[in-house]
Formats: sequence, C-alpha cells, structure tokens
Amino acid sequence: MAETCAPLFRLLQKGVPWQWGDLEQKSWDLVKRALTSAPVLAYPDMDKPFRLYTDASDVGLSGVLQQIQLIKVKDLTGTRAFERLEKAYKAKQPIPKLCTPVPNDEHVVAGGDKEWNTTNWLDTQVPIERVCAFWSRILRKEERNYSATEREGLALKEALVKWQGLLEGAKFVAFTDHSALIFIGRNESVNTQMTKYNLFYASYPGMTIMHRAGRVHDNADPLSRYLFRIPYSDNPLPLEHKSLKLGDGKENLSLDAIKLDESNDAIKNTFEEIHLQQAQEIDQLVSQYVTSHLDDYAPSLEVLQVQVKSDNEYSSEFTTAYKLELITSISPQETNRFLDAYIKDDHSSKVIFVLSDEPSQHNSSYPQYSIGDNGLIYFTGAEGSPRLCVPKALVPEVLKEVHELASEGTHAGYARTYNRVCATYYWPGMAKQVEQFVNTCDVCQKTKPKRHGKIGYLQPIPIPEQPFEVITLDFIMDLPESQGYNAILVIVDKLTQYAHFIPCTTKINEVETAALFREHIWSQYGLPRQIISDRDAQWTGAFWDHLTTILGIKQALTTAHHPQADGQTEVMNQTLEIMLRSYVDDTKANWKELLPALAFSYNTSIHSATKQTPAFLLRGFEPLRPSHLLAQTSERIPRIESELAESFSEEMQAARNKAKNAIRIAQTYQEKSYNKGRNFVQFHEGDQVLINLKTLELQKGKGRKLNQVYDGPFEVMEQISPVTYRLRLPEEYSMHPVINIAHLEKYSRSGEYGKRAYKPLQRGLEKDDDVYEVEKIVDEGWQKKGRRKIHIYRIRWVGYGPEEDKWITAGKLRNAPDVHKGWEVSRDTFRKSQQ
Repeated sequence: MAETCAPLFRLLQKGVPWQWGDLEQKSWDLVKRALTSAPVLAYPDMDKPFRLYTDASDVGLSGVLQQIQLIKVKDLTGTRAFERLEKAYKAKQPIPKLCTPVPNDEHVVAGGDKEWNTTNWLDTQVPIERVCAFWSRILRKEERNYSATEREGLALKEALVKWQGLLEGAKFVAFTDHSALIFIGRNESVNTQMTKYNLFYASYPGMTIMHRAGRVHDNADPLSRYLFRIPYSDNPLPLEHKSLKLGDGKENLSLDAIKLDESNDAIKNTFEEIHLQQAQEIDQLVSQYVTSHLDDYAPSLEVLQVQVKSDNEYSSEFTTAYKLELITSISPQETNRFLDAYIKDDHSSKVIFVLSDEPSQHNSSYPQYSIGDNGLIYFTGAEGSPRLCVPKALVPEVLKEVHELASEGTHAGYARTYNRVCATYYWPGMAKQVEQFVNTCDVCQKTKPKRHGKIGYLQPIPIPEQPFEVITLDFIMDLPESQGYNAILVIVDKLTQYAHFIPCTTKINEVETAALFREHIWSQYGLPRQIISDRDAQWTGAFWDHLTTILGIKQALTTAHHPQADGQTEVMNQTLEIMLRSYVDDTKANWKELLPALAFSYNTSIHSATKQTPAFLLRGFEPLRPSHLLAQTSERIPRIESELAESFSEEMQAARNKAKNAIRIAQTYQEKSYNKGRNFVQFHEGDQVLINLKTLELQKGKGRKLNQVYDGPFEVMEQISPVTYRLRLPEEYSMHPVINIAHLEKYSRSGEYGKRAYKPLQRGLEKDDDVYEVEKIVDEGWQKKGRRKIHIYRIRWVGYGPEEDKWITAGKLRNAPDVHKGWEVSRDTFRKSQQ
C-alpha cells in the first residue's frame, strides 16, 4: 500500500509543484478500489454495538473497528466464512457462529435466520462481524522504547482517539491479545504512562476490555507488523545509491552498487496489500515512462541506465520499489556457470529433464519450478516471488558472498543470513545448510559474544576430617613498610576456619615461604594432606615442588585465571584488610604490631558457616578474653548434650561433626546459588575450544573494544577436573595451559565450504615490533589505579637520554630481573644508611 500511495505523498512534500498526471490518477484509483471494495468495509450502523480490536508490535500499532451485521451467505462467496458455512450446510449441521464469543454478551445483534433457508441456502441471513474501518501506523522513535504493556495501551488509546465520534458514549467491547491490559482499571499502577492511559479510558465508561488469544487475533495483528520474513534493510536503497528520478527528458542516471539480492529489497520489506492485478497495472503504467539498456557492471550482474521519456517527475521510492527487479539481471558469463553446474547436479538436472519433457507446468512433477528465458531454474514459494535455484556446487560460493562480504551479510547471525539468502536463492535443505555455515564461521565464533549462561558448575572442596588436614594459603602484598615487613602470609584451616597472620616481605621466595610454613604450621599441627594456594611464582618453583613431593603433600594449585577456587582465603584477606584499616595509625606503619590481636579476635569470634568459634573447634575450649575478666566470669567448655559424649574426645568430635554439617549446608546453598543460570558443558580429549580473552582480562590498551572476543582454536589435551582442562597452547601464549571451563567455548569447524574467512591468533599480534633494552632504573613511585595503588618505576633505555625516560609497572620489568634486583638492593642499602 505504501508503494501505491507514494505518488500521492510526493505531492504533499514541501517545494514539490502540484502536477496531477496519469500516474497520480492511477494511484488514486487503486487506493480507492483497495479500501472501499466490498465485502471488506461495511457502513457503520449507529444503532448496533461496535467491537474494537487493537494490537501493537515492535514496529507499529493497529486497530480494526468491526460491527455485527446481517449478511446473506452468497455475499460471503470467496471468504473463509463462506467455506465454513458451506461445510456445515452439506453436513446438515446448525448454522455456525461466526462472531468472536463473549461471555454474557449483551451487545449481540438480534435477528438472522435460526435455520437454513429451505428454498436456497445461499439466501440464509447470518450475523457476522464486518469491518467498518481499520487503521495502523508505525511507532515513533521514543515509543519503540516502551514496554509491551505500554505499547498495547498506546494502541488502544490511539484507536479510541481515531474513532471517537463512533465510540464515545456507546457500549462496546475492546479486544486485545495482551492480558495485562484488562487489569489496568482494577489495580493501582506506579507506571506514569499507564496511569495516563487509564485516565483517558475513563472517558469511555461503556468500554469493556477483554483478552483474545494471539493465535486468533489475526484481524489486527498483521496490520501492526511487517511480513514474517525478517527484513534486511529499512530503506528501499542504501543512502549512497543514486536516486532514480524522471526529469525533463534529458537526464541519464545510472544505478551503481546494486546487488542481485537487493533488487526487490523495498518490496520484501513492506506489507503486501496490492493485488496481482493492481501491481500489473502499475508496472504497465511505469513502463510508459522509462526504457532501459544494459551496461556491464560486474561478472555476475548487469546494471542499466534509465532514459527519461516524460516531463513528469515522480517519487524515487515508487520507481525504485517496482523497477529494481526489472533492471537487474545475471550476466551471460554467470548464466553459463549456472547452466554447467545444473548438468552436474542430480536434483537440478532432474528438474530440467522433467520440465523440458512436460511443457505444462500444472501437470509437472515439480509445480513450483520453472525455467526462465535464460535457461536458469526458478523456484516460486508461498510468498509468490521466483527465486534462483542454486546447484550444489555453487552453494558455498553463494553463502560466502552473502555472509562474509561487508556490503552483504556482514557476518550476520543465522536468521538474518537465512532471510537474506532465501529472498533471492533456493536449493533443497538450505535452512540447515545456512545454519551450519553460520555456526562454523571462524570470524563469527571469535568476534561475537555468547548469549548463553555462564559455563561450569561449582565444585566444592571436600570437607576434611580433622583440623589442618586441608589448608588455604595466600599473600596480602604491597603494604606500607612496618618494622621491615610489607606483606602478610595468610593461612586458614578449612575445617575449623582457624587463621594465622604471618608478617613477611614481597621479596619472599620458595625457601623462605617453606621456612615460615614449618615454623608456624608444621611445628604445631603437623603436615597437611592438601594445600590450596593461588598459582603464583612462590608455588611453581622447583624447591617447593620438591619439598611437597617428599612430604607427600598434594599441591592443589588454583587453576590459571580463576581465583574463585581459593575463595575462602580471598574473603579472609578482605576481612583482614578491613580490620587493619580500622586500627592503623596515621603513618600506617603499625600494622605488624596489630596482627596478634587481630588474629586472636578473629579466631575467638563465631564463624557464620560453622556456628562456632575457630578456637573452640581447634583447641576444645574458649580462650579467656578481656571481656570475661571485666565481667568476672569464666567460660568453660560448652557442654554438648549427647548421651554418647562420655569423654572429652567424643565431645570434641561431636562439635567438629556439627561444624562439618554446618559447612556442608553452607556449601549446598553456595553451590545452588552459584549454579543458578549456569550451563553444564563437558569437553573431551581432542576437542577444539576457544579462549575468552575478555573474561581472562588479556585485552588491554586502546582499541580493545574492537578486539575479537575469543582466540583459538586450541586442542584439549586432557581433563584435569570436572571444570578444568589442559590445552595445547602455542609458544606465544605465556599463560598456564590449565584453564577453567568458564573461559572456554566450543569451536565448530566444517570443511565442506573450502577456504573461508579466518581470524589469526591475537596473542601473537600483541608483541611489539620494536624492542627496547632497559639500561637502569632511575626512580620509583606509586600510581593510583581505582581504589588501590600500584608500584611503578622510571626506567632509562639503552642508547637514549633522560628525555626518553618512561614510567612502567613492575610487571613489565620481568624481562630485566637483574636491573630490577640491582635497584632494590641499592635502594635498601641507601635507606639503611639514612636510619
């Protein structure tokens, strides 16, 4: 309908002279014929009730005003209502009801025949809902942000305004497929927009809002939306295309950059309301104004120039919409390629043989196929437009062109790619093949974020049987110096939650860490069976590996880039940092003196998971606190009511069992909360996977928003645990090969389509082309980054002067360890000399 009205709308544009010609008159006649043809519209009877149907979609609003009127069966010839009546009459059934059923409807029209007319059943009068008027419009820019309920409410409000003269003061039923709208006048709403609608509805006291299922709401629904096929362009032509206009008879305009599958773009994206006869009349009319001749443009397409033959100038949209399909064609070279491929294709060759042997298409075994004048095969589907049949050998080429070219599919998803392909091409099984092609696209898999839930279920650490059987270990680094220390070693027992806060330095190595461990843990509790720590340099050293092997300790290192596995110590670190902030002085140098008191306070406080203090679960008694002395009381060991608790050891075991149960319950709730919305995925040895660069925080620097999301593919070598896998990584990847499943995505590959677009590995591209050597460190300082400070160094490059000095972080000095170590030694020596 938009194409039919285009010449009329052009006359209303500013600066356009009023020239009513044959085209405008023809357009006016077609519009009148389409909108006034019986039995589409009925004259409204003010003595009979109306029924209002409204609907809203993502793009538009619509409304249909209907009225129950009497009509003879013969006047319904050609409609679905007539077929239903005819079927009931032949089956000798009662006259079916053709109106939308309404419970306790007091607006039903009286009259009509109760039985079939015995003389001539076609003269039987039946009540039926006839359309008195219909209306639709597109949503404005701000209205597209409305919720579904707001859009449906807007559709009803706009329809009431449209037909205010017919509905105001009358009793009528308003039907909507949005059930929430029927409660708008019953409940208070905090939505300002819906409150405004409710106040407007109050001016129609005779209106009753009723729900109608969307599957049968087919009279208003199509008017509010486009065709089912997903549109691939909002305009008849891209903005860079030259317009097609008819001027004074002297202009020659050429259309450039037109693709074959964009030839009928405007027709595909509008609601088809023009009948075939009307469309043919328009084509005949337009053909009187333009002629065309071919001009070579591309190997597979032919473009033409338009010769102006009339003084009339009319809308470019109207001409483009109906002439693009006529002025674009396949070149002879491309036609020969298709014909050669048809012969080698089993399906296509069979179609050609059958159609050539059966001249009448109606008697053919392939009624939807036809052979064009150029010898190519065309398939006509339910939408009515012929589509070029593609032989199997040329399918990969077509898919690559439509999906991968920047001017075509731009690596769109399955829905957009399929609708773009099926608008012009056809071959058997194309839907499944397009989906496979898109799903195995390397570029799409690496550049598009995944919309599914997070991957990997929580794997709780098994509850130990006795204290300090399983411990967690971590460091709090880069603290202000206090009595020669600037870091804290935090060790927590997994069962009792008992914690040790041990001062140390950031320069601590494997030997020093082992010495602290022996002094504070092994000397009191013996050897643990399992140590849970983060994957740090302290725990990957040869000495520590050798020590744990000799002692029989299973070192369950946290997987690379997934610190949640050591979440208990991370939480403990945060708790300790909060306590330190509360008690440090202005110099922040007294934190080392606070550690014993803070450790005592934490270990004598009831833990949220075990419901007991860590000290009691470990020692069997509550240590005497200062508050006990002030109150002159003394707590003894809490007596656990149990008939089996005949000894102290049994009481302690009962208390620890109670703590285990509490931890187990806490883990169950934590596991349930963590797994909510997550998906279970499992990889096998030999599978190809991608690594998520964003979740691993491997993308840094400017332009990272344009970096690809995933990198790979990489082969799975083995499964370490239910949620960790060892990958075969290339040398340019400096990260640990054991990756948590939360950062992995399955990679799909298909060799059916030959060479395809490919994204290379990103980690190899991140290396700088120019390499500079560090000569020395000239200064150091601290830089604020978010809520914390990071250590930075001012370095001087070999062969460059002081003007080229640059501040860098400590991490960037890992390739110059000697320079870094030499600076720290000289710095510490200088500080001691100043004391």
